Amino acid sequence: MAQKHWTLHLLLFTCFFYQCHPNQPAQNPEGLQGGSEAEQSDSPMGGQQDLPVGQGGMNQDLDDQEQDPQTSGGNQDLSDTDAGQTPGGLEMVSGTEAEDDITSSGHEAGGLEAGGQEAGGQEAGGQEDPPADQANMNFDYPPLSSFQQTPSDRFLTDIETIVDGHAFRGANANRPHQGAHIYFNPSYFEDYQESGDLETLPKIYAIADGVVGRIELYFSQRTGNYRYGLLLNFAELGGEVVNINYSIEPFMDPQDPTAFETFLLVNEGDQVTQGQVIAYMYSSTLTQSANCESDSCEPSSQNAHIHFELNGPQGKMNPAIFTENVALAFREAIRGSARDKDCSMGDCEQPEYMACSEAGGMGFQLTPEENPFGDEAVTCQ
Repeated sequence: MAQKHWTLHLLLFTCFFYQCHPNQPAQNPEGLQGGSEAEQSDSPMGGQQDLPVGQGGMNQDLDDQEQDPQTSGGNQDLSDTDAGQTPGGLEMVSGTEAEDDITSSGHEAGGLEAGGQEAGGQEAGGQEDPPADQANMNFDYPPLSSFQQTPSDRFLTDIETIVDGHAFRGANANRPHQGAHIYFNPSYFEDYQESGDLETLPKIYAIADGVVGRIELYFSQRTGNYRYGLLLNFAELGGEVVNINYSIEPFMDPQDPTAFETFLLVNEGDQVTQGQVIAYMYSSTLTQSANCESDSCEPSSQNAHIHFELNGPQGKMNPAIFTENVALAFREAIRGSARDKDCSMGDCEQPEYMACSEAGGMGFQLTPEENPFGDEAVTCQ
């Protein structure tokens, strides 16, 4: 009798331990397949997939040091210095500096700007902008080739504000520079200094419908100057996004990480329409370029400019996406100016370059990779 009583207690204890103990794994009475909820949520979501971003896409900085055509290696980024420039990235233009672009050294991981600002122009800890990749998923990019048949009639800025510049000079040019330049009449900056009215500054427009892929609010250049700008994703080539780089270079050191915020009107991930004002060109007649001791360095406004080019899967490309009338108007505005050359800044014979200018070419002596509409080298496009 005692043995039966002991056996009964043992059975009750066993039943209680295995059915009710809180440390035992729960049973699956329905026989469900798969792991935990967290594991099941790891499966990819369906739906439309984002286009891959090509070289010079959203995950790259707006500007960087250009590789000399005679130098191998090195990562390419979105806008650059002339091959053959003087050390420090300066070129002399009629006794003035003309700094071009920057390196990404010192740029914080994750695209954070100095002063705790994110690349999208949003204060850290604030409401986040729509992610650029999500915006890309929701945007139907036309093929880049469509801009050959139906080019844009909206230039980056109003032609009447331009007083100097040069075409995209390809790797086969005498003085390669993978980007075209626009320089402005300093009177616009003087008017802004007097009035504080943004409308007195040159407007910068979206050249096509697209998505803002990257913003830079305060980017340090090699010479100590700072610049701002953006990438506008607007087309696709070979399944990858193509952007146009707006590198806006006031040629000054304002010593204030928030100095250029007023002049950039869009955020990363914004969808924009052709002709929309996305920024203002800012500089000053009251400051001079950083790290420059010559009298020719003052004021900053004499060298302030926009550097622009296309970026896609094969790298930097000629921005030949404008109508003939727009391209001719741009070349007419800069023809004969100090920088509209493919040679040293003194007098030189350059009949091919000038013929390209007369024809309204946006780019000169392009390699196949720099040609946005084909796979052959071209002299003028």
